Amino acid sequence: MEKEIKFKVVGQYNGHSIKNNNTVDLSFKFWYDELVNSIKLIQLLNENITIAAKIGDGKPFVLGMFMIKDIKIGSDGQMVAKFNSHVDYVEIDNFKYLIVDLLAVMFKATVTIEGVDEGKEIEKWIK
Repeated sequence: MEKEIKFKVVGQYNGHSIKNNNTVDLSFKFWYDELVNSIKLIQLLNENITIAAKIGDGKPFVLGMFMIKDIKIGSDGQMVAKFNSHVDYVEIDNFKYLIVDLLAVMFKATVTIEGVDEGKEIEKWIK
């Protein structure tokens, strides 16, 4: 069964890099008070994730499709999440808008849930 997962986390841009082999790394910081939301990233491991961002009341803008590269949670509850992609799947021109104090980062992916029979059992399990 496939399920679309969408959520947002308020955080801060933590930099990006573009390497010679056309891979793009992107990083965000999320604080303790957003841990309930940011921990949801774990369910998106090994999935193609569409990442968008929104600043204040502005319109959301797409950053591209990424995969999780690294997630670290410090003793203070701050999470640093790093993502990786290929330059062909990234809207690099939109990265210039990320340099602000706070932004809402939106994550969307379609995940396959295995090992559960179709039907009502799935609905109970997902909730």
